Amino acid sequence: MKHIFIFIVGVILCISSYAQTIGSKVSLTAVDGKTYTGTITEIQGEKYKIKYDGHDFDAWLTSNQFTVTDNNVPQQKSTGAKPTIADVTKVIKADWEKGPTSMEPKKTVTINDIKFGASEKSNYAMQLEGVPIGALVTHAKIDFTENKFYNNETQHVRRIMTAWVYRDQFGEWAVMNTYTAYPDK
Repeated sequence: MKHIFIFIVGVILCISSYAQTIGSKVSLTAVDGKTYTGTITEIQGEKYKIKYDGHDFDAWLTSNQFTVTDNNVPQQKSTGAKPTIADVTKVIKADWEKGPTSMEPKKTVTINDIKFGASEKSNYAMQLEGVPIGALVTHAKIDFTENKFYNNETQHVRRIMTAWVYRDQFGEWAVMNTYTAYPDK
């Protein structure tokens, strides 16, 4: 009986650990009693804008009004020259998300918003920071929340990072932080 209880708690924790990110697929029961699916298209604080699948309709909901069914960001094909939201999300998650260790708690990242700015060829100052010569650098503003899961609490720290996004010397997308602000402080 004890093992069943532990298994059920583990399943609940796994399900609840699905992060609500832009691009996450969700399921919800609407006022009409029907179950609908949709996609998170925007996040503002504790509100999530859901675009209903198959309908020209969206609504702002709180996280207790829907269930995340898949938090994989849609894999947009990159044109190669400029990054997509999926490209940046993949890099941020790979850099920031870590499993628990004996010294550190589990960390996940929720991407709240990504805005792309102008693109330019790398200049001398960028190259001194490690950006390859001739790389096309796209300026980005990345709004994300770092989630740390401790035994007795979960901490959420929101950050807004400006960054250079470019292809590194291996042809893979890289995100270099140029400035970070903590808007909740």
